[in-house]
Amino acid sequence: MDKELYEAFYRIEQEHWWFRSRRHIISRFIEKLQVPNGSTVIDVGCGTGAFLEELGTRFNAWGVDSSPMAVYFCQSRGIVNVHQGSLDDLDLPDNSVPLITLMDVIEHLDDDSGMLEAAREKLALGGHVIITVPAYQFLWTAHDTANMHKRRYIRTTLHSVVTGAGLEVIKISYYNTILFPLMALSRLAEKLLGSQSVDSRMKTPARSINWLFERLFSAEYPWLSRFSFPYGGSLICIARKPHQLT
Repeated sequence: MDKELYEAFYRIEQEHWWFRSRRHIISRFIEKLQVPNGSTVIDVGCGTGAFLEELGTRFNAWGVDSSPMAVYFCQSRGIVNVHQGSLDDLDLPDNSVPLITLMDVIEHLDDDSGMLEAAREKLALGGHVIITVPAYQFLWTAHDTANMHKRRYIRTTLHSVVTGAGLEVIKISYYNTILFPLMALSRLAEKLLGSQSVDSRMKTPARSINWLFERLFSAEYPWLSRFSFPYGGSLICIARKPHQLT
């Protein structure tokens, strides 16, 4: 991604309904996993750091990102434990970390399986990884191109790459389901009308709309924690490193 996109993410991450709702849902799942406070956790592909900053209020949180701009913006938030490079570059032993998050990361990579294998090596036995990705290739627009996505996923392809990396899937579901019809119509209209601009997604909408969308998206968690949704704008997967390695 270019510098302008990083600046846009840094500017809107704290307030935009999509980022706020995603953080809410992931944080609730982390609570459900009962990761002890003070544990060492890693946010891979930490971007401009809003979620890493939140993790740091409860955990010994480490962030890693391949982009020097991402590291710069994390440091602008006062985050110290952030490093440029790969997961293997972190000075943390293998088989030691109870939680790794990969929030909208692996769709940027040619080798998504290799990233998940690297996460598996860092995880303690029984440790968890939380993965989110964008859903459905038919929703591809200029936004994906600008963000340097390689692909969008469906449930079966995400399940396959996670299990192929030696991780055990314990939860996989579409989410951002309530707002999905509006999202799908908007994306398809962009294609039909030929106006594939990313500008509108790089701004926080009017306060009332932002509030409404955040409430609708965040309200999915109680249902998502019990059931799997059949469709949605994104996918979430929670997987663990087996206690018995094969």
